[in-house]
Amino acid sequence: MLPQDFIKQFVTCSLVPYWNENKELAIGYNNILNVTSATVWLKEQAEADLDQRIRQTTMLLRAKLSVGHMLTFNQTTALVSLFLDIGYENIRKTKFIAYLEAKNWVMVTSSFMLFNKNRLNTVSVKKTARRKAEQVLFNTKD
Repeated sequence: MLPQDFIKQFVTCSLVPYWNENKELAIGYNNILNVTSATVWLKEQAEADLDQRIRQTTMLLRAKLSVGHMLTFNQTTALVSLFLDIGYENIRKTKFIAYLEAKNWVMVTSSFMLFNKNRLNTVSVKKTARRKAEQVLFNTKD
């Protein structure tokens, strides 16, 4: 499954600003950068923004992780979804990356659930569903 298609299962597209689950002003597919209440996008802008963020996140994973080039397509897609939603810096504060580097796939899989809370530190039904789907995709053969 393409990363765009996977992510779109969990994030809807809005062409006008909205308050996301973390109480941040967002637009498109949960883009929080440079958004004001007056920002308006075309559907093409939202799609291009998501594509660009996916490319940047994929390149970050390959650059920062020694195992980045060894991951399967499904593993990469699951990780891109997680990293786009949570942010590299937030994930780096946990043992998740150490588990990836050690190729400890059992611990990687269980550790997706470390990130099922929103920024208000409450368990999110939406994030929990997304993490479960990422776990399944991570362990699905290409």
